[in-house]
Amino acid sequence: MKEQPSAPTGLTAEEQKDAQLKALIRRHLTLTLRRLRAEQNVSQQEAADFLKISRSAYVYYETGRIIPDIAKLCQLSSLFQVSVLEFFPSVPEN
Repeated sequence: MKEQPSAPTGLTAEEQKDAQLKALIRRHLTLTLRRLRAEQNVSQQEAADFLKISRSAYVYYETGRIIPDIAKLCQLSSLFQVSVLEFFPSVPEN
């Protein structure tokens, strides 16, 4: 089992929790994009063309280097025929 990355030091407990949540969302998004694209036999170039972006920009989405904005997430949900909520993990409320 992989250990979750720790939050940067020097942050308040609230900032650490926020950083961990952002890392969880980023990880879930990248894994979901890769899974959906593979399941539907869509190439990275086809996904990029659908979004009207370069293939390298799309690759950044799949690697977590860039997080797509809400408009791109809506387009991705249309491409893969899933709810936008599919791109976000279920997070217990606290």
